[in-house]
Amino acid sequence: MQTSFLISFASVLCVAAVTTVVFQRLKLPVVLGYLLAGLFLGPSSIGAGLTNPDDVHTLAELGVILLMFALGLEFSFKDIAKAGVRGAATALFEVATLLWLGFLAARLMGFALIPSVFIAAMLSISSTTLIVRVFHEHKVRGPGRQLVIGILVFEDLIAILLLAALTTMAVSQQLSPAAIGESALRLALFLLVAIGVGLAVVPRAFRMVLALKRSETTLVAGLGLAFAGALGAEAMGYSVALGAFLAGSLAAQAGATKTLEPLVIPVRDVFVAVFFVAVGMSIEPGIIAQHPLELVVFTLVVIVGKFIGVAGGAFATGAGLRTSLQAGLTMGQIGEFSFIIAVLAKDLPGGSTLFALAVGTSAVTALCTPTLVRYTPTLVQWIERKLPHSVQTFASLYASWIDATRRAAPTLRSKVRGLLTKLLIDVVLMAGILIAAAIFDERLIQMIDARTPLAGTGAKIALGVLVLAVLLPLLWGAANIIASLSRTIAAAAFTENMEGDVDFAAAPRRAYRLALSFIFSAACGLLLLVATQAFLPPGGGTLLFLLLLVLLGIALAHGANNLQGHVRAGAAALFELLAGRAGATESHADANSESTSDQLDDAQALLPGLGELHAVTLKALTPAIGKTLSELNLRGRTGAAVILIRRGEQAITAPGGQEFLAVGDQLVLSGSLQAVRLATSKLLGKRTKGKPVLVESSAENAL
Repeated sequence: MQTSFLISFASVLCVAAVTTVVFQRLKLPVVLGYLLAGLFLGPSSIGAGLTNPDDVHTLAELGVILLMFALGLEFSFKDIAKAGVRGAATALFEVATLLWLGFLAARLMGFALIPSVFIAAMLSISSTTLIVRVFHEHKVRGPGRQLVIGILVFEDLIAILLLAALTTMAVSQQLSPAAIGESALRLALFLLVAIGVGLAVVPRAFRMVLALKRSETTLVAGLGLAFAGALGAEAMGYSVALGAFLAGSLAAQAGATKTLEPLVIPVRDVFVAVFFVAVGMSIEPGIIAQHPLELVVFTLVVIVGKFIGVAGGAFATGAGLRTSLQAGLTMGQIGEFSFIIAVLAKDLPGGSTLFALAVGTSAVTALCTPTLVRYTPTLVQWIERKLPHSVQTFASLYASWIDATRRAAPTLRSKVRGLLTKLLIDVVLMAGILIAAAIFDERLIQMIDARTPLAGTGAKIALGVLVLAVLLPLLWGAANIIASLSRTIAAAAFTENMEGDVDFAAAPRRAYRLALSFIFSAACGLLLLVATQAFLPPGGGTLLFLLLLVLLGIALAHGANNLQGHVRAGAAALFELLAGRAGATESHADANSESTSDQLDDAQALLPGLGELHAVTLKALTPAIGKTLSELNLRGRTGAAVILIRRGEQAITAPGGQEFLAVGDQLVLSGSLQAVRLATSKLLGKRTKGKPVLVESSAENAL
């Protein structure tokens, strides 16, 4: 006799409640409790007779719809604007990194082409639900939290687009440029119509509902909109998740988030719990036990890949070394989107294996996330201390160079936009040529064989030479565009001296230019890899990409060494300025204190590239007295660097970490404005004037 719907629902919720209480007591992610509850109720466990899998699947689909609708409510055009370029660029770089590494790992371990694409997508999206919950439990706040939330906004948008593309791929089970192009056009048309009609109708209608000021009416209207959107997307051949997300985002445009979200969340939590239980019921422990190597590799790809992608993207956009490292350590997990993608992949050959590995990887990374967040300050300090001194100096100054570029943005924007457009066209053309050569290689080889004396291997070599000959002009053009782009941005931040005098900005300008060349080259190479890796043999493009990064990295390291010399020379010049001024006004302490700022402003104009300069004099009872710079770890905790210690008539330029601080020491700090203010508060144990600065004092609020 079949189990009734009521018994299935009651069994799922009761078992989920018990495991959730246990996991809350153990301070573990409750998602793992839901998965464990599902494992208990699964077909291979002792609770198998308590539920009907079809009923649970229906309830789980309701959970997906409500989860995506709630995410859409938190997603609005204002959120996009608030997250800004940094959030968008970091999310794109992170997802691209995981798509590259995930696909490469899957192919090298023997997975077929289409399953490898799904694996890469599953590993690329972090768990918004888990991260927000861990932030709440560990009381995480500060710039790192803001950065992560901004990245998650764009990551959710990318995930929606991936879901739409993978839905079509799951049906056709093929990967071809024609199919991809057709799917992209259909998706663009669907989104255009859905968003256009939705913006014209939904916000206006929902404002009428809100005007009634009745919570039950608002909730029913909201849920009706969610399920209508899901039904519309499914009717067009897309995932219900896409339709529910669009419905939520349209409701957000009506200003319904504050009113509707508190009403939807309790309902969502119930059915999301059922969704995760259903995922747990689908776990086959035997499959996971048969693939321990794959589980370990995918877990490492997620944790290491997301650390590289998030930290690299955030640092490149000027977030600062410390904040970037913290964000990278925080986002090393996968979650709800990965499960939804895994459900799409279940009908593929070997789909049950993909599903089991996705759940296993999610469980392991979810267990690691709270630990990584808890020990983030310690890990960040360890990483920062292991970096060469020249790299530390470069990292502390780079954020200030980005600030200088932003100040020059009005005159720079049009030039940069034009160069970026040309660069993107070059990358698209190169990708198209490589994909076309891979698809039509047999025909082209036959043509070469028929029309030339070459045959077999000779024809293949001739095709390779022909493709390379076509690519070389585009590669040369892209390299020139990157050089011009880097030179233009660096020159805007540090004006070149055109009168033949000594160019004091030469070293920082060169380091900035090399850094930008590295960043743009890495971004273009990564995009090219992601676009073509499914059509080319695995490994070859990756080796060329890594070789390019090594060569550019060597050049950048040389530039960082030159920058270190520039900082030492600048610190010595600063000492002469400060010492001379002190001698002229030694009988007027107040005047001397006021003039120090003017002297630093003059020095900053004379010695560009040192960032914002600020002098701090240590007096008796100052918390920093008697401590070493290594113990204070100002560079790691704030992003600012101490470039000079003036101790009476003694100058300590670019001091090392073992330097003890004493009463009367005058420290000159360098870095971005926010970093310098935060470092000053750390040294003096108080807040500084100006904009409020968040002073982190424990592991709990270290982000």
